[in-house]
Amino acid sequence: MRAKLFMSLYAIALTALVSLPAFATPGVCAFVFLDANCDGIYQDGEEEPLPGWEVCIDGPGIDDCQVTSDDGAACWFLLDPGDHEVCVTVMDGFETTSPPCQTVTLDEDSGVEQVFFGMTVDGCPNPTVEKTWGSIKSIYR
Repeated sequence: MRAKLFMSLYAIALTALVSLPAFATPGVCAFVFLDANCDGIYQDGEEEPLPGWEVCIDGPGIDDCQVTSDDGAACWFLLDPGDHEVCVTVMDGFETTSPPCQTVTLDEDSGVEQVFFGMTVDGCPNPTVEKTWGSIKSIYR
């Protein structure tokens, strides 16, 4: 019970930290998640975070890697202004639904920027005209 309470409090604290106003210390939080609908966008409550993934950041004054926590996050704070490249190491058997490397630009007024990395294990379906038209026709039957 205490572990669940701690994780809930940690999630609340992380949410508050990630949504800090612009005057907060510049930082980056990267989130790795299982992208159930293959759209590359994290839907809270619908898609699972992926712990244990290596995420690296390279930018002014920093070159570091972390492993994502139970909530799929890896965060860095007190970052220097400038361009920071954040990359996830894609594990065997997974494919990305978003770019595996993303650039975040920080300045003195930046807060904590978020970067999301979607993953899939089954691959994403490739829509074709025939499949899409078949789906549309089935709606009107």
